[in-house]
Amino acid sequence: MSQAVTAEISRSEPVQSDALSVVRTSVSTQEVCSKLDAAASRGRLPGLVLNGRQSALFSITDFGHPFEGVLIARRDSLNDLRFETRLKPIGPALFAIVLVLAVWPGLLLTDSMLRVYFSWYDIPTWWWYLPLTVPSSPWAWRSAIRKSRESVHQRAQELIGKVAAEVGGTVLPGGEAQSR
Repeated sequence: MSQAVTAEISRSEPVQSDALSVVRTSVSTQEVCSKLDAAASRGRLPGLVLNGRQSALFSITDFGHPFEGVLIARRDSLNDLRFETRLKPIGPALFAIVLVLAVWPGLLLTDSMLRVYFSWYDIPTWWWYLPLTVPSSPWAWRSAIRKSRESVHQRAQELIGKVAAEVGGTVLPGGEAQSR
C-alpha cells in the first residue's frame, strides 16, 4: 500500500494551466512581490511565501479541505502571472497510514465487543471484518484526495482574484491569456 500511496501523492500534478485563471499586470516583478508582501503583513494574504519553491515567484499555503494545498505563481514570457496548485503531501500520507493502522485494532475491539454482548457469538470476526474494512480504505482515501483537489482549486480561484486586486491586474481565464 505504501507504494500506491507514494505514487498517488507524487501524482499530485498541478491543475491544467488553462483551468486556473491568469493575472495580467504591467507591474514589475519586484513591485508584485512588494505589494503582495505588504498585503500579507496586513493579513489579506495569509500563508504567502515570496520566492517560494521551484523557481516560483511566490506561493500561498494552508488552504483546502480536508488536506491543505499550495498555490504557486510564476511569471511567464508575456509577464502574466500563471498559477498551479498542489496538495501538501503530508496530509494524504498520514491519512493513509492511519487507515492502514486502524484496521487491526478495530478488528480486536469489534471481536471483544461482540463476544461480551452476544454469548452465542463464536464466528471468527476477521472472516467478515477484514473484507468489509480493507477494500473500503482505498476508496475513503481517494475520496478525500478528490475532495481536497476540488477544494484547493476552488479556493485558488478566490486567491487569484485577491492577488489581482493587490497588484492592480486583470483576471483572465487561462485559455484567453495566451492570445495576446
